[in-house]
Amino acid sequence: MNRLLKCSFLSLLVIQTMATFTTNGRREQPLNCEDTEQGSPFLWTLPGREPPVYFFGTIHVPYTLVWGHVPWLAKRSFERADSVFFELDLTDPETVAQLSSCQMLPSGKTLADILPEDMYKRLKGHLDYVKLMIPSWMQDEHRGLYSEYLFKAITGNWEKKRPVWVMLMINSLTESDIRSTGIPVLDLWLAREATRLGKRAGAVERVEEQCLPLNGLNGTQVLFALNQTLARLEELRSGRPSPFYGTEDLVRHYNCRNLSSASFANPDVLSDSGDASDELLSKNINQYFRQELIEKRNARMAHRVLQLLQQYPDESFFFAFGTGHFLGNGSVLDYIRDGGYEVEQVSLDAKIRKAMKFVFPPNPKLKRFFLSSSSMYCGFTDLSCHSPTMSAANLFRLANTSSSRFLFNHLKSTLTGASSCLCVGKTPPGVRTPPSAVDFPFIRGGTKQELNPLDGKGGCAPSVVKEEADW
Repeated sequence: MNRLLKCSFLSLLVIQTMATFTTNGRREQPLNCEDTEQGSPFLWTLPGREPPVYFFGTIHVPYTLVWGHVPWLAKRSFERADSVFFELDLTDPETVAQLSSCQMLPSGKTLADILPEDMYKRLKGHLDYVKLMIPSWMQDEHRGLYSEYLFKAITGNWEKKRPVWVMLMINSLTESDIRSTGIPVLDLWLAREATRLGKRAGAVERVEEQCLPLNGLNGTQVLFALNQTLARLEELRSGRPSPFYGTEDLVRHYNCRNLSSASFANPDVLSDSGDASDELLSKNINQYFRQELIEKRNARMAHRVLQLLQQYPDESFFFAFGTGHFLGNGSVLDYIRDGGYEVEQVSLDAKIRKAMKFVFPPNPKLKRFFLSSSSMYCGFTDLSCHSPTMSAANLFRLANTSSSRFLFNHLKSTLTGASSCLCVGKTPPGVRTPPSAVDFPFIRGGTKQELNPLDGKGGCAPSVVKEEADW
């Protein structure tokens, strides 16, 4: 159990590295969002490439906070991919061992030898506070884990770790993180799911490429960043609200799919001291992190993505990286475009509209269907589903609300592979057979599906539509 807790926290710590430096920006006004199911997910594709390739923006928080808000189209794209690639393969024991090793100070050195005495006392005082508070932070289901045992499992050997990694550790020792102990972050959960589903899983980065830039900060920069972190945590302990981004802000922006949010793109270590030298040091650290943790990594990851696409042209891919790597200038997507590919963000409504063309004829004379399972009547007027401006919401704004909802839910389940195809007794003029699942990646199985499957007796299989009338 001790090893499991250490590995789980290490995985959280490492992939929160980018979150730590990309969520310390100034807090914006509260963000309110409506039904996110109709928005555009953090999902991009290469429309000219078959089999399909998808890029999915993740967030480095417990998956239970966000997975329920991820659109079904993104989930389906993940399930259907042959290969899934991440920044690092955190399911590989060797990767975890290397990450653990890179955090340690040279043999014989301790933090007490490096940190100023006052800062060391503040650090130890904060860890004592966390140890005292853990029992009250733990979830009921974790009560069986003794708080002291949990604390040691998470902070073990902290005095022998490099200051930058201790800074990341204390930044993650919050009530929300303790309460989510044992819940994998989204990246790690997706990696485990990929393994469970039998997919080929891999990584586009090596451990040292993430580790060395963090260890490359000079002593002055590390002490400044650690001091800022301690000051922020001390303010929170005193009851003063933080003016900076936190995990809750990041989760809200992600679930609301706020593509313009600076919280995903700007690595900031800020100073409130007003001192000119502090401001300059803060600026230099930010420039270093932008160059080393974003710009250089974006170029390197994109190069390896392009290599994979070239080496495996007949394989479908799902690349899951931190959302910040797909936003702003010099993003991974910009380098993919430079490699000769067209890139577009996936729109949920656009995919449904495209599918509509093959489910209904572009014929305004279509009037009604009788639904065998409920005998409900659907009325249609001027059903111009072929219009590129027709949204899914407008398409199903019908006279009979209950009937339209039933038909929409069945259509959605059909497209996501949870049910049989729509069935018509006699194919009306203009109805076409859908293309292969390559064009519709959310259709299960990867094969063509007919609109009028027969039950073997020359009639319509028991499904939704019993017969058509008044064409």
